[in-house]
Amino acid sequence: MKRFQNILFVSHGLENEAECLKEALALACNKQANFKVLIAHPGLPHGFDKYHDTYEKALFDNVKFCLKAAAEAMPEDVRPDPEKIPVDIEGGDMQAVRIIRRAIAEDCDLLIKPAENREGNRGYEALDMELLRKSPIPVWLARETGGKTGAFHIAVAIDPLSDEKAGRDLGLKLLDLAAALNSEIGNRLSIVSCWDYPLEDSLRNNVFVRVPEEEIKKTLEAEKAAHLDTLHGLIAESGIGEAGDVHHLHGKPQNVIPKFVDENGVDLLVMGTVARTGIPGFVMGNTAENILQKVSSSLLAMKPPGFVSPVKP
Repeated sequence: MKRFQNILFVSHGLENEAECLKEALALACNKQANFKVLIAHPGLPHGFDKYHDTYEKALFDNVKFCLKAAAEAMPEDVRPDPEKIPVDIEGGDMQAVRIIRRAIAEDCDLLIKPAENREGNRGYEALDMELLRKSPIPVWLARETGGKTGAFHIAVAIDPLSDEKAGRDLGLKLLDLAAALNSEIGNRLSIVSCWDYPLEDSLRNNVFVRVPEEEIKKTLEAEKAAHLDTLHGLIAESGIGEAGDVHHLHGKPQNVIPKFVDENGVDLLVMGTVARTGIPGFVMGNTAENILQKVSSSLLAMKPPGFVSPVKP
């Protein structure tokens, strides 16, 4: 399967985005993909119309400067000509809707956008979250690496126990994508999956029924083994072989996954935004929302097959 042949980089035009642009350009060159830049801005307040052209020109010039800097930082043998990269600009309200409509209209298969600046460099702001909820196209929210160069540590979060075929298909796509990205831009792939027995606390702390600790341990071990067996089955079905290290973690995903990202220096987390509520037009589930608000790495999020965006072309 050809991945990411038509990439749209979304810029606000206000900051130095050369580092994010360099990573995006490297991916595009590696995939020999079409690459375009869209400058999306909220527009000027009422009464400032006379400054519109000057304002947009300043945004455009800054992005062109960042593109040139990003290209010059790349090796000569893969360096693109920044003057040949299409740059468009669009202002107005409902930025997320505008971005998604543009991506759909131009048949893009990946949105790359610098993550909004946030105190503590953790979680995502409103525009980014709206893109994650509504975009039918994979969204890559890129954080600056602090000057780190070279290959990425990529982690992919997998739930092997999805009740729906679409959820299982998404898991297979995530594994396939993460393995492919690791072979292209990574130097380490971690496959992360969390298991949790909902009644564990209740069994241990029930004041009415005294369950022997040995029975609780047996139940937990059986639950852990069944979950791990299903996870290995999904990995085998994906066909990625031993491309990544499996981390089978005990606990709730919203706590365990962000902790793993922090403690293991993950640069890019690949995950699905799926809720078990039926696929068309679903609202992102609480677990995914809670993970996203704690994550400190860059993020590549995919929707399950059959997702219908509320944003119409």
